[in-house]
Amino acid sequence: MDDKWKFDLECAWDELQIRRIGRNELTAIENLQAYASEPTPPWITKATRFSSSPSAS
Repeated sequence: MDDKWKFDLECAWDELQIRRIGRNELTAIENLQAYASEPTPPWITKATRFSSSPSAS
């Protein structure tokens, strides 16, 4: 049995991917919070904000 310390490249790569995704997600959350805190432009009404499609009347 080899008692020497070894660097596990596969685990290191997985950890880097996990951390990279985490930072990207945090950036996305910060961007969404900034967008949500912006005032609504006057030309957008409640109907256009909450309706995803025109009503079928």
